[in-house]
Amino acid sequence: MAPRFKQLLFQVYADDNSANAFVGFPYDLGEEIFPFRDALRDEVKELTSLRHRTDISGPFEKIDVRIRFFDNENSDLVNDFYSKPEPGCFSWLFHTRFYREYMAERAKLKPFIKVEISTSHDYPAIEVDNTILTGDTIAQLIEKVAHDLNLDIVRSKLPLSMASILMSNRSIDYQEKDV
Repeated sequence: MAPRFKQLLFQVYADDNSANAFVGFPYDLGEEIFPFRDALRDEVKELTSLRHRTDISGPFEKIDVRIRFFDNENSDLVNDFYSKPEPGCFSWLFHTRFYREYMAERAKLKPFIKVEISTSHDYPAIEVDNTILTGDTIAQLIEKVAHDLNLDIVRSKLPLSMASILMSNRSIDYQEKDV
């Protein structure tokens, strides 16, 4: 199961080193996830002038997508790594040598990824992981994309972590009393 958002909403989580966010979509706006994700990608690209790479990261080509932004000088390194096949299900389950080597190399590469925008079939949301933009900047980008797509969006301030919201199995309203 996945969270059920009652309205289009977003929440930003900011600290001294990074700011992350998610945009949750109600069932009736499910098809808007893809144009929203792509418009957000374009806004981040325009703002940062970073290079980006789009990868399909799961069984559903349209939704299991990760868009990673990185500096031009790290382009070869990032593209070479993400062009390799990922470990399969059994490698993940049994933590094979291939899996451990892949994860170690991915951990070394993580500092080069400045912004990552992802969607998954596991939940009706867009996730933004970022190390260079402020929380206010991410909020402004999300609000701009919503405005450009003629969507009404609400900023929530739920007292829960992003993981606990996205991995929950309940109805989510922008007000904390309904969580």
